[in-house]
Amino acid sequence: MSILLLGDILIDKYFNGVSNELCPEVPVPVVKVNNVTSSLGGIGNVVRSVIGFFNEVHFLSSFCIEDEEILTKSFNKVTTTKSTNGGCATNNSSSLKYKNFIQENRQLAVLNRVMVGAHCLSRYDYPEEKGPMSRENEDKMLSYIRDYLLEDLTIVILSDYSRGALTKRFCRKLIPMLKEAGIVVLVDPIEDDWTKFEGATMIKPNREEAGYVFGIPIIDAESGQLFAESALHKYQIDLILNTLDKEGMALYHLSSYHGEDEKRSPLIDSDVIVNGNDKSIYSDSNEERVSDSQNGIAVSNNTRDVYTIQEPCHSDCKPIDVIGCGDAIIAAIAVFIKETKDWNRQLHQMMKILSLVGRKAVETDGCYILNPTDWAEFRPRNINSTKKSIVFTNGCFDLLHCGHIRLLNFCKGIGDHLILAVNSDESVRLNKGPERPINSLNHRIKTLKELNLADEIIIFDEKTPLELIRRIKPDFLVKGSDYTVEQIIGQEYAKEVVLFDSTLECSSSDIIQKVLDSYGKHEDRKSS
Repeated sequence: MSILLLGDILIDKYFNGVSNELCPEVPVPVVKVNNVTSSLGGIGNVVRSVIGFFNEVHFLSSFCIEDEEILTKSFNKVTTTKSTNGGCATNNSSSLKYKNFIQENRQLAVLNRVMVGAHCLSRYDYPEEKGPMSRENEDKMLSYIRDYLLEDLTIVILSDYSRGALTKRFCRKLIPMLKEAGIVVLVDPIEDDWTKFEGATMIKPNREEAGYVFGIPIIDAESGQLFAESALHKYQIDLILNTLDKEGMALYHLSSYHGEDEKRSPLIDSDVIVNGNDKSIYSDSNEERVSDSQNGIAVSNNTRDVYTIQEPCHSDCKPIDVIGCGDAIIAAIAVFIKETKDWNRQLHQMMKILSLVGRKAVETDGCYILNPTDWAEFRPRNINSTKKSIVFTNGCFDLLHCGHIRLLNFCKGIGDHLILAVNSDESVRLNKGPERPINSLNHRIKTLKELNLADEIIIFDEKTPLELIRRIKPDFLVKGSDYTVEQIIGQEYAKEVVLFDSTLECSSSDIIQKVLDSYGKHEDRKSS
């Protein structure tokens, strides 16, 4: 398998020393430099991380001839170092292939950091011409990719540091070509114009970058969800991974995304709920979300069907250095995709691995480079097991609504075999009272089967499905986020408890109450 890396590459130079005094002329520390080191930076960090995991690693650039020579020497040093220090022990056949399209007015940026221990006291950059890649070289590079690389590529990473390597014209021609060939496109952005990345498989902004794109800060789960709803649809992106510094990271995807081209019909027609004017029984649960959106996003099952996988930061994490953390994360995503069968059905596992990679990166002094030894510790041994993972959820499903559809789609996306446990009529009465259910068990089961989402439907008469969960011992037990893990019945018998974000959903009870209230008002008007 081969991977192509495109984007802005830099030279990171470190002046390492000690400081015990202030300068007599101005109140700044005097640093006595002990040694000077340099390494590839920007997308160069990603190059260094993926070597050893892919049979071929391709990198293309557009620089002057002098910088081509510098990069050639640096790449030779990287491959030699990784081979001799054991970093590539699992795959010594990895080959780095570099090609430069000469452009004399483009020069490498050199970022100089003055370091005392793990602290960066200052940074100064050599002036460089940051002119964009020429149209001539854009066309040459596109032709080279199409004619010589496309057939063997599995993944392409675009790393944008806004230094001219990834022009809008180039990206808008490249991404459709890659997607048509079935190649995964991963983007690490810095600019707020995502139109050039339209159609990418995944984009990985940090909190600040996401806020620039959305126009308001990403300060909580609600603003993150609204941002994802807008961006996934507007830019036709499959997945967004939003890194949230001390709060961990959040992965967003549409309900229809299971690594297939399957598109499910919306429960509510998009014309029903637009601009907050909905008069249906769903209006209360949606109106606030419409008003919160500065872009006036139409809110319907079709446009708000966004799922979130939240992975919190490790509570005992002790950050030392964040330089290159984002590069390590996107490299890890590429490696996960390459090594994991049906990777897009293992997104929870991916998030757990990325959390470990992120922790390792910020706890490492200097720029962390992913290596096979660490990867073996991050990655579960049974991730490609042929044994099917079981997802279990339960409910009454009395009056089917959009929240039910979202829950079942969510469950379907995190495992292989979905078991849906449904309360019998007697069980519903035990939980909801003698007036329930509204629809009989037979009606509810027929409706659920029509959705064709559950692999297995089991009926239970007890008040809770505890005994079922004890016997099945599912890999994933899914419940709404209005519960805590400790409150969830049967959580001790599941390998993992997954909370589905249900805080913005309506419920059957709410719908029934609204109908009763409306009926009461109608009767009052008749009697008057």
